[in-house]
Amino acid sequence: MRSFYGALVLTILIAAGIARGGETTAVVTGVITQGGAPAAHVRVTSDDGVAITNERGEYRLLVTPGHRHIAVNQNWRDFDIAPGETARFDLEAGVIPELSPPAPVHDSEHATVELPLAEHDLASLPFDRIVNDVFRTAPGSVQTIFGRTILGTPRGGNGVLIDGVELPEETPVQLPLEFFEAVNLLTIGTPAEYGHSTGGLLLATTPSQRRFRAGVFAYYQPTASSTHNSESTKSRSWDAGFTIGGALHERLWLFAGYDRADAEATLSSFGGQHFHDSLNAFLGKVELTATPSGKVIVEAFGDPGRENFDIPSFISGSNHIGTKAAALRTIVNGSTWLVEGGASRVSLPDVSFYDTHTGRAYAGVQRMFGAHVLRGGGEYADEAGQLRLPVIVIPPSGAHTTSAAYVADTWQPRPGLVVDGGLRREWLRGGNYSSHQDFVWLPRASVIWQSSQDFRLFTTFGRYADDLMLGAQPLPNRMSEATAGADFSLDTVQIAARLIRRTIAGRNMNGGLLELRRQEAALRLHLFYLLSSLEPNYGEVFAPTARRRHQVTGTASTNLGIVDAGTIVTWSSSASLPRTTERAPSLFRTDLHLGITLRAVSLVADVFNLFNRQTPYGFTSEFDLPSFPFPVPFPLPNQPIAWESPRAIRFGIRAAL
Repeated sequence: MRSFYGALVLTILIAAGIARGGETTAVVTGVITQGGAPAAHVRVTSDDGVAITNERGEYRLLVTPGHRHIAVNQNWRDFDIAPGETARFDLEAGVIPELSPPAPVHDSEHATVELPLAEHDLASLPFDRIVNDVFRTAPGSVQTIFGRTILGTPRGGNGVLIDGVELPEETPVQLPLEFFEAVNLLTIGTPAEYGHSTGGLLLATTPSQRRFRAGVFAYYQPTASSTHNSESTKSRSWDAGFTIGGALHERLWLFAGYDRADAEATLSSFGGQHFHDSLNAFLGKVELTATPSGKVIVEAFGDPGRENFDIPSFISGSNHIGTKAAALRTIVNGSTWLVEGGASRVSLPDVSFYDTHTGRAYAGVQRMFGAHVLRGGGEYADEAGQLRLPVIVIPPSGAHTTSAAYVADTWQPRPGLVVDGGLRREWLRGGNYSSHQDFVWLPRASVIWQSSQDFRLFTTFGRYADDLMLGAQPLPNRMSEATAGADFSLDTVQIAARLIRRTIAGRNMNGGLLELRRQEAALRLHLFYLLSSLEPNYGEVFAPTARRRHQVTGTASTNLGIVDAGTIVTWSSSASLPRTTERAPSLFRTDLHLGITLRAVSLVADVFNLFNRQTPYGFTSEFDLPSFPFPVPFPLPNQPIAWESPRAIRFGIRAAL
């Protein structure tokens, strides 16, 4: 633990740490011209800082995700950008553009598969009340016994970062969607900056703006319509809270939020178990603009609470639950370079009676040099925990450290051609075996050739690693991925198709992914179709999966005056299978959002499982961990654990002050 605090002090002293390549930021780049020629040494301003163009008129700005504004003299652009995205805007200095709606952002530097969501998407789609629910809209997202997964990797391995703070996806922090300004979900072609993920990577950003903002909200879902899942019938009975943000000084900005949530859960197993959770979700964030290009951010958030439980004829009592996190970040942005870094501390009590505490420090730099954008950085994390039982407390166990370093380069040798390559190395030391040290090389690469404004070809390759935690024991998870495809535009519609091959523990998944996207003021549509063929036991720890799977996930939203509507549709041709069968029923669910806004007040209703489909949610199976140091068989009957929930309705009210 001493080493963590040493890293923390070092991070503060250098006013930057290392980034995982913009996990809390986005990049805006482009060329400034004047009279058709490159404009050198021109000042480009944004909400977050200032850049000066080089001799070729190029500029590069690090910006906070969300709704942003850049300007050159009287020329300006408003746009929405998600965490980790790169947007390109070529502007003419001295020309005043016509007023136009925000332009959609297109990442021309990477061949990733991503799902960027801004505030209006989070408000107009029927998500659960927490940000992790975004995972179910990703390509290939399926529901399994131990949570949602991405692209046929039921073993898990999803990564979650909130303002750069890494959190466990298995026990998500219960922060309401009102606390977030932008979310981006990466599933394919993740750059070398990111690690600790073999599934989806969720990058969420809380508000960071100069304007004053305040609001209140309240939601209620009848307990009788609670949503069933494989762990419990738990759903939020109600939650209510507020947000407020604004400038305390010309250089000091504050955002704060609070949400009180109560939920009931009843399980039919063991004679009927009853749980009642009370959470107090909070967020506090202070930004200090020390210089026009330098910023310091101090932040704390979490969802501490208490769970009261009653298991008849066995045990009753209460547990402390929830996550608490604190973070310090610094950002320095120059005309052709940027540096970001920070440190965080996360406490997560009572996860299967196992308390964990993780300290992390990270730092990184980007530098634009000619046709290259060079990137490099690293991180260090120290995790310790102890097993708590109702009567005794076992001394700390399972302490381990993880560290990583990476280098990467985005090279544009000619217009329309972008080559991105990087190398990441990760180390794991500790766990139940203090002498154990696990390290792995993780190369990443992509090539994009854009023959015209409406058509481009691309290919990607990458290796990924994650060390899933089962109690105090890290379980190595390794994956390789290769893809190739093309995308093109037809008016306001973008279509992309790619072939995918993934390998986990020597087992392969081969598939094809088709993506359709339409983004305009009247209609925002995002649709994925995944066809995959999986070898037996591909990526699976707890149960085998179907050999062939069709999956569709889609979101659509529209705004018609005072009325807004949105829908999320998910369909899979088969669920996870018990060992004795080769086929399972299909899974289908449609959720619907409706809202009416009168002045500053919105009345909303969300209907989950609109068509009331009752399909198996998951199956019990033999519990078998081949990668564990010793076999752990727990034979269970092959039968559904749970069934898809009955139709549920949630009501809400939001008001902007």
